[in-house]
Amino acid sequence: MVGPIQRCVCTSPDSWPVEMSKNVLLITRSYYPLNVASAHRPVKLAKFLPGFGWTPHVLTLDWTRRYAQRVYGFDCYDPLLVGQSPCETTCLPIRSYPKYSIKGILDRSYGKFSRYRVSWRLYRDLLNAARDLVRQKSFDAILAESPSSWVLAIADQIARESRIAWVADLQDIPDELGGQITRAQWRQIRLEVATCKSASAVIAMSRPLADKLSARHTAPVHVVPYGFDPDDYPPAPDTKSEYFDIVYCGLVYGERNPAPLLDALDGILEEGKIDISRIRVRFYGEPPGRLAHLAAGRACANLVEAMGRVPLHEMIRIEQQAAVLLMLPHPSAEGVVPSKIFDYLGARRPILSVPGDQSVTDAIIQETGAGVIAPTAARVAEALEQWYSEWETTGTVGFRGVPGRMAVYTRKNQAQRMAQILDKVCK
Repeated sequence: MVGPIQRCVCTSPDSWPVEMSKNVLLITRSYYPLNVASAHRPVKLAKFLPGFGWTPHVLTLDWTRRYAQRVYGFDCYDPLLVGQSPCETTCLPIRSYPKYSIKGILDRSYGKFSRYRVSWRLYRDLLNAARDLVRQKSFDAILAESPSSWVLAIADQIARESRIAWVADLQDIPDELGGQITRAQWRQIRLEVATCKSASAVIAMSRPLADKLSARHTAPVHVVPYGFDPDDYPPAPDTKSEYFDIVYCGLVYGERNPAPLLDALDGILEEGKIDISRIRVRFYGEPPGRLAHLAAGRACANLVEAMGRVPLHEMIRIEQQAAVLLMLPHPSAEGVVPSKIFDYLGARRPILSVPGDQSVTDAIIQETGAGVIAPTAARVAEALEQWYSEWETTGTVGFRGVPGRMAVYTRKNQAQRMAQILDKVCK
């Protein structure tokens, strides 16, 4: 038996204005308690938008661990994030028909073959929930979060029915990694264009991606990158670390290849410049098998560890205690900026970007002074030797990022930019 729609009302920070002039319906598939980048963004927008004159009401799914595993293919359900929405939130129960019933078979078939790749029941339920909210409350704008095309489609339909301006926040786009566009990607691009045709504005994560979107959308395209929330990072303990930890958070796939780092470590170890018992290379979020294959036969193989996924608060602690944070960008995908770069800025630890991307990620590191871009194994070795020497002498590696320049990338600034866009579309 399915329970009723869950509504959670949380108070805003004391610093927010008491009277809010505008309301925004924020529709998103990904939301807490999921520990994924596409969930953190709407949560932080919901937290900070009230400070800029917008009161959000979030419409999302009532996630369970089982359903999260099914959708994402890995365990991204964080029980510590349950109930952590910063605003009024409507959580839609995820209902399904009996597996072998006629309705169940038809519903799954629709989800498999429809252009939105979502069950009809889930699509219908979320659409009806959005309609109910619009009838019950006066909204000045709708903000829809991708990467789910069916969420954009629901926002499109609600906006047409209610004549409310809406904004499409495209966290991912089908052709962002570049290369030859496949038939499947062309279908996704056409769907993106069709669902966003009525949008008053489109949001991209970087300027190069905005240029790509501008070529196929009539609505103005704005840039609102990911960011970090300083409130998530408690003061780091001023203690010396027993190990020189190189930490990577995320998956290793495609062009995200740690080979230059491993080559550099092999060379350093063979020259005997580093005490092997004091260095660790830890990958969080990556399955063990893939890393074992990458490190097989190397001198540094025993240093590499796959640590699996950990809760958000634990990941923050690990990042803050690392000697060096490893960044693996997409070197040939212009404008693709891993959200992890902003988490690393929040952790305030030196960033080692291998091999760099000669695009936005490199520019952020250079602008903020937060780390080193190392396109070759020799440059990686040089940076590691300098940092290791500092750590061996002082017990830590100093962070040389410029606070004022890093502040540009806070979630609060992200929300301010989004509020300005919402103001424009409502005029």
